[in-house]
Amino acid sequence: MKFIKKYKYNILSFITPILIYTLVFLFKGLFTKYSFVTSDAQGQFLPTLKYYYNVLHNNASFPYTFSKGIGGTMYAAFFYGLSSPTNLLLYFFKNTEFFILITTLIKYGLSGFTMFLLLKSQNNKELNSFVFSLAYSLSTYIILYSVNIMWLDSFWLAPLVIKGIDDIVINKKERLYIISLLFCLVSNYYTGYMIVLFSIIY
Repeated sequence: MKFIKKYKYNILSFITPILIYTLVFLFKGLFTKYSFVTSDAQGQFLPTLKYYYNVLHNNASFPYTFSKGIGGTMYAAFFYGLSSPTNLLLYFFKNTEFFILITTLIKYGLSGFTMFLLLKSQNNKELNSFVFSLAYSLSTYIILYSVNIMWLDSFWLAPLVIKGIDDIVINKKERLYIISLLFCLVSNYYTGYMIVLFSIIY
């Protein structure tokens, strides 16, 4: 109980976006009647994640596959949309469509949580930080890019990158910046380089 009381806003910043989006998904029938997997998620990520599921269960080869064209390596596909840390949870989900829904909710929650950590470190006001972190995780920009699940990583990693820059300037500690920026580039190089440019501007 002491842990929950002490870190209640940390927990709420992660849980609240997930609960709100879950209610919206239920209302829209995305768990049952209508598929959440549309656009790029249907044409690109769904078949790629199904292949990755087989790799995680040792039923497919990762370095080279004949599943694409006349064969080729999977390294480009890995660093484009498979290398997200949350994709390791795919091991427990045979239903890939359901996994995409779950990992999307997790990334929404992480976006709120990491933004809360950033705002709290800058103003030390937990309630204000929670409110604005919730606004961030519910922003239209994040919602619109939900069909590109690999881009959602940049939304929860970006606040950590900014906090890492603050740590360099204020505390002369560069570890958080290096690790978070590395995850940005590895999770998806497409948005990773944009965060590098944003870091320079910030």
